[in-house]
Amino acid sequence: MKINPAELRRESLLNSRIEVSENFSNETLAQLEDLQEDLAYLGETLAQTQSRFRKVLEENRTLKKLLLQMVEECWCTPGNRCAKCQRILLTLGPLNL
Repeated sequence: MKINPAELRRESLLNSRIEVSENFSNETLAQLEDLQEDLAYLGETLAQTQSRFRKVLEENRTLKKLLLQMVEECWCTPGNRCAKCQRILLTLGPLNL
């Protein structure tokens, strides 16, 4: 049987392309798996951050309620607040009306 050089070259080129394509596919799959792990880590980090932020918000609400209660229980009256209550009210949020 006679070897056809053109067919041999064509077959060799086809095998090379298949090998390159297979390597590229395997590398892409590995990169996608790495990305999935990174995204899972980011998801966990985000969930922890959200949990901490919720706790901070709740603490802030509690502190604001406590400060407002202190103002309400003070001897001074609305419109005529003592210096301490004025500082508390300004700290809670200055009103620029």
